Amino acid sequence: GTRARDALAKAIYSGIFDWLVGTINKQFSKGRKGRSFDMLLNVGILDVFGFEVFGNNSLEQLFINYANEKLQQFFNQYVFKSEQGLYAEEGIDVGFVRFRDNQECLDLIEGAAKKRSFGVKIPSLLKILDECVVMPKPTDEKLLRRFIETHNLITSTTSKNPTANKHFSAKRSSKHTFVIKHYSGDVAYNVTGFIVKNKDHVHLSLKDLLRASELSILSGLFPPEAEAKND
Repeated sequence: GTRARDALAKAIYSGIFDWLVGTINKQFSKGRKGRSFDMLLNVGILDVFGFEVFGNNSLEQLFINYANEKLQQFFNQYVFKSEQGLYAEEGIDVGFVRFRDNQECLDLIEGAAKKRSFGVKIPSLLKILDECVVMPKPTDEKLLRRFIETHNLITSTTSKNPTANKHFSAKRSSKHTFVIKHYSGDVAYNVTGFIVKNKDHVHLSLKDLLRASELSILSGLFPPEAEAKND
């Protein structure tokens, strides 16, 4: 059906993109064995969408805004955190530049690298989305319930949720909408369609079809050894 077609198209697009990056890296590293990565020729490409805020914001806007949060964190890390640490090591007093750290917003979307103080790793929005997709009879409403029960300050059972994230908010009675406080401002997302859009499982028969392709780019997208590792 159309879902299988769309999942295959996503997999091919993603695989060819990875192949292109890998091919470019191999070309730049030819004849430079034994040298560190920093000594290799390299090309950096920064493609910034800019934050998207529409009348109706869906999963696509969440992914685009998530990518921009990552870029902002990269900027914070290497322009503020690293540089200020370097100046401090060299005894140069340049004063402390205050900046808004968006790490907690990233923790909300992608998950924290470390466990919280009470010993439980809080599932991120993306983790919850992936979990809900494989559950029996998943719905967008059930997904939003999980978001709220995990990250909202006020839930169906408490007004002081210990796992709440200050960058997430939603009305307890909300059926479709939640808000993320991004570094550039608040964005309200409508969960309608989140489940369907995240169903990108590629059927084994389609993987076998690509493996039989005469084009090496396509036949290498789903190597059998990768399947064995996942089983």
